[in-house]
Amino acid sequence: MASDLLKAMEEEVMCPICLSYLRDPIFIDCGHIFCRGCVNVICEPRSLPLGEGPSCPLCKTRFRQETVKPAWQAANIVKGIKDLRLNLEEQTGEEQRCVTHGEKLHFHCEDDGQLLCVVCRESREHRLHKVSVIKEAIQAYKNEIQIHVQTLQKERSQLRGFQAVGERKTQALMGRMEVERRKMVSEFEQIHQFLEGREHLLLGKLEELEQDIRKGREELVAAASAELAQLEALITELEEKSQQEEAELLQGVKGSVSRFQQKKFLKLNPVSQLMERKVNGLTVKINSLQKNFKEFQAGPGGDPSQNLKMSDLHLRSNSVSWFLEGPFHSFSGPSNPSPMPGLPHFFKNQGPPNR
Repeated sequence: MASDLLKAMEEEVMCPICLSYLRDPIFIDCGHIFCRGCVNVICEPRSLPLGEGPSCPLCKTRFRQETVKPAWQAANIVKGIKDLRLNLEEQTGEEQRCVTHGEKLHFHCEDDGQLLCVVCRESREHRLHKVSVIKEAIQAYKNEIQIHVQTLQKERSQLRGFQAVGERKTQALMGRMEVERRKMVSEFEQIHQFLEGREHLLLGKLEELEQDIRKGREELVAAASAELAQLEALITELEEKSQQEEAELLQGVKGSVSRFQQKKFLKLNPVSQLMERKVNGLTVKINSLQKNFKEFQAGPGGDPSQNLKMSDLHLRSNSVSWFLEGPFHSFSGPSNPSPMPGLPHFFKNQGPPNR
């Protein structure tokens, strides 16, 4: 019953020209539906009477090829009926037969991808196509598919291998980056602690120098004041003596002149040479420190794009210690140039300069 109903439905979707399922169905002006390929054939000039246009094979109505329209619904119906036919054959176990001629399907058309019976094979539509026996076509396609599968499997295996290698290398690099990150954090923590401690130490040394300067100033003021008092007294005595009468002047002038001649004038230095050397040396070193730390931040050669290695950073942070920890009175000007670009002379790990 189902088979009879399906056959009746199939008759409705057969092309009246090729008597096969409608392929790419189109409407012509009269409303009949045909395969697009069949309409193209009947519209060829050699297929038409001289001076006449194409006409419908069923009702003979004239139509123009330019006005044909796709029959989308008919195409969907054809697809649905084909699916029903396949399902019915799978359920009943019936051998596939040509829906047009009822013959067994023995051949496969490689050009159209259709299964053909003996009659279809000899038809005008498939006569010039490449046709092979179904079993041979199946085996050929299986062999081709197997080759493609092997190629894809090989490609998949290689890709998985590359992926595994890439994953291992990536993990190794990530591990190294983590180690370097920890090293860098540790190095900078040490540098921060080191510089912070040396900052307090240096500020303390500066405070000591300021106290020495203030003490020297107080001693200078005291000595100068005492000397000024003596000079003022001697000046007053001599001025008064010079204003006395002749007899009175001659009586005590020898003693006044003698005290002047015996007076030893105090030679004071506004700032001691040692203190001045300390301040000058400190100024030179601070200026050099500022300059070289700018180079330190910029990188080798003063190029900010060149990053310092952690080993250089560690070397520089350690080699500055003698300058910050050494005796404060050892400050003096630079004597030798730096052995390393961007490294001040007091960064050299050779101890403090000669006093």
